[in-house]
Amino acid sequence: MKLILNENQFEKIIKFLSSNNSIISEQVIKGKGSDVWDYKKEGNNYYVRKKENFDGPWVKVTGSVKVSVAKRIFGDEVSSKDKDISKKDVYHSFFKNKNQGNMFRKWVNKWYPKIAKKYDLDLVGPHDNYTIRKVAAEKVKTQKTMKNRVLNPEGEANLGTLFFQNNLEAYNLSSEKGKTLSSLVKTGFKINKDSFDPTTGYYVSKCTQEGCAQYTYDMIGDKFGDAWQAYKSFNVYANVSSDTVKKMTSLFNKINKKGFPVLNDSTPEDSEAKSLLLSLVPEQSQFKNLELGTVVGLYYPESDNYDLAFFQSAIGKAKDNQGNWVALRSPYFCSDKNKCEQTYWKFSDIETNISFSPTKSLSSGKSFIPNTHLGFIGYIDEEGEPYVVHNVHKTVYAFPVSKMAKGKTLSIIWAGNPSELK
Repeated sequence: MKLILNENQFEKIIKFLSSNNSIISEQVIKGKGSDVWDYKKEGNNYYVRKKENFDGPWVKVTGSVKVSVAKRIFGDEVSSKDKDISKKDVYHSFFKNKNQGNMFRKWVNKWYPKIAKKYDLDLVGPHDNYTIRKVAAEKVKTQKTMKNRVLNPEGEANLGTLFFQNNLEAYNLSSEKGKTLSSLVKTGFKINKDSFDPTTGYYVSKCTQEGCAQYTYDMIGDKFGDAWQAYKSFNVYANVSSDTVKKMTSLFNKINKKGFPVLNDSTPEDSEAKSLLLSLVPEQSQFKNLELGTVVGLYYPESDNYDLAFFQSAIGKAKDNQGNWVALRSPYFCSDKNKCEQTYWKFSDIETNISFSPTKSLSSGKSFIPNTHLGFIGYIDEEGEPYVVHNVHKTVYAFPVSKMAKGKTLSIIWAGNPSELK
């Protein structure tokens, strides 16, 4: 009778045997004559131990010593690079999560049924077990075709590579159901929905970037100024009333007279700047259909930098990575409204009693946007709900747009598509 095992049964046996190495392949050879060593082989690994040290630990050998032991003692040929067969590139895992793995399984069963049958590849299962890694490494003949803007040359390709070339949407599959920005998929993106914070949203993970802007750049792949000036790159602006312009002008003169705001320093001007920013937050329902990868300027309730964001946006300048000031656009205030272009605010005007006036653009209601925080649409769930992904001091969060309440939670102020960057 022929014994036939399915993939799941095969994996269980492999795991059992792997946890009992002495059963699967252990072999011990005692050194002969003056040789003071004993030798052991387990799978593709080799070990040595002093003869007289019967209870001592076996020491794994690598490199040229492994080559020598394998050939001289066991008669095996191994690579001088000391690579374990099970770890060769052809057996590496192509897939970051179960959703990618299951999509590949179904694809192989549909288009390569003979290979699926050969390995008894199930339609669903682990994304990184031996079976799926071996199937993904299978070489198949290819024809010269163009699909998804990718040229598939005539020749051979392994199924793992071919799968992603013909299924670009697979790059956007994470552990979550729905679509995830491919750069987030690589980080192991997964939302912890055990608790929800109205300021930040759901916890996702830790990250290495300190600032929200740097994290956004790294995930999106484009740079567009600091968080407080990013709106400029997308050519967005706020429509404000004449009353709001008066409040902005009053606050600008107050801050300028007092001196340049300090990072993370709470001041009375913070409250005024926060109030002005809140007046610019639109109804959040207009953002319910934002696309994956959209960059968003945010109102972050717990910020201490409302005054700094306001002032830097108003003067149209930001600091680069070396701490040097960079002019991004003309200031929104000038000392002589009749000669505005010749009397824009300049650094020598700081801490003076000069009474500045709004420029013609600001007076007409076209305003800068002094948001303090930046994020992006990094995930869209299976119901089409977009999530804002953002970083607060090296911690990543995901906030569903439907849970955003104007001014009461983290809120979107503006949105820009990186494909339409100026």
